[in-house]
Amino acid sequence: MALDLLSETPPTHLYRHDLESLFYVLIWAAVHYDIGGTVPYSHTVNPILERWDGAYEDARSAKVVFIYEPTPVLRCIRPVWEPLRATWLKPLCALFAKARSNANILSRAKGGGQVSSKQEAWGRRKLPRYSDDEDEGPAPPPKPTPESLAVNVDFETLGCLTFENFMGALGGWMPRGVPKKYREHAERLLAEK
Repeated sequence: MALDLLSETPPTHLYRHDLESLFYVLIWAAVHYDIGGTVPYSHTVNPILERWDGAYEDARSAKVVFIYEPTPVLRCIRPVWEPLRATWLKPLCALFAKARSNANILSRAKGGGQVSSKQEAWGRRKLPRYSDDEDEGPAPPPKPTPESLAVNVDFETLGCLTFENFMGALGGWMPRGVPKKYREHAERLLAEK
């Protein structure tokens, strides 16, 4: 489930929540499934994701940790998923880290919710820069500037969670039947990278 929905009183269900849920399902599958293997599913929950399967509060805090520091989970993906680490998993991690940062900015701008100093630092940071060296991790947060704090973020997409951006993070991969305008937008996003 999306972070916002892991609550006793969740907000209105939005399209971005479905994108976020799909992202978590993809991570879960990458950690637990061996496509084409003799035993396709491990049948035991990997300890790194155990809390995702718990109470809402535990799942929420575990997913927040994952969003801001995905490296320990990405180290646990099955070998068959390794080709997707750089092409899908890391770009999606960066997209959802940006969305969470934007959610913190939106929360502060609206004066709602308490945001810890650590979350504030993450809320001001740019997209994480991942390298092929897993130990490097994301870059430290930059020092805040008035420009970095003045971000126009809407609640519906958190400024970045759209179909086009999600598909762009997947390298522009588009399923059959996707309208041409969406394919072209994803291609433009790739060209900008």
